[in-house]
Amino acid sequence: MKPLVTKIWGQRIENYSLDISNFEGTLVDCVKADRQAKIISIYLKGSKPISGSALQQLAAALVYEFPGYIQVQTSSFFDYEQLTPETVLELAEELKKKDLPINGFLNHAQVSIDGNVISIDVCNGDNILRQIKFEEKLAILVQKHTGVLPQVQLKCTNRPVGYESKPVTVTAAPRPIVKMQKPVTRSAKSAKEEKADFSIPGLQLDDTPLKVVMGKGFKPGEVLPLREIGSEAGKCVVWGDVFACEISGNRRKVCTISLTDYTGSVSLKIISGFDENVEKWI
Repeated sequence: MKPLVTKIWGQRIENYSLDISNFEGTLVDCVKADRQAKIISIYLKGSKPISGSALQQLAAALVYEFPGYIQVQTSSFFDYEQLTPETVLELAEELKKKDLPINGFLNHAQVSIDGNVISIDVCNGDNILRQIKFEEKLAILVQKHTGVLPQVQLKCTNRPVGYESKPVTVTAAPRPIVKMQKPVTRSAKSAKEEKADFSIPGLQLDDTPLKVVMGKGFKPGEVLPLREIGSEAGKCVVWGDVFACEISGNRRKVCTISLTDYTGSVSLKIISGFDENVEKWI
């Protein structure tokens, strides 16, 4: 019989002042060790889901149980009948951590579960989420944790007035985020195409002309992947594959351009003047 979490690590849970009720009746289903990466993966199984924060706290508490390893990861498996809207959103965050460009589209989303159908009502971005196959990937992740493959449906019942979506098919090779040596800011009168007059070691560029959306051509300074770019990075130039464009508003439109370097993603917003043509930006 597989051991209970509270049986083998109960003292550790108490020492770290964790809520032991989160793990009552939960079994340690499997423990895997990646000796090369020095990562321990612990798989738990119980009748109810365990919150992401509780799993993270347990992982932090168990690091010293495995000398020589630098990280402990925890995952939980549970009965589908115990799936809650909160757990669905936590699983969606798990997809986001795996670099699926969800951005903030699930903020304030409403989730309902009716049998094997999971409905997610978002405020915007439903067309982008469909384009990146969010529904399919979330359903597969739910199946991984519960053993049941549900049908995930996206909808947007409160779509803003004047909102329209223009999907873009990604065909080009991945490109990086490039940090400017000297920031250049200039409002775009029209988007233009330019040939790249530089090369980056280790990056295979194609011959497709680059479309400069804002500003002008540049030479790269420090090249960083998007996942390493934070609020402290300052001004930078983003360079990558556009996977979606959205236009919202009426006379004064907002053009949202979403792009990725396949380590992360970012959405840029350009606010037009009154009755300004925004087609030049997409």
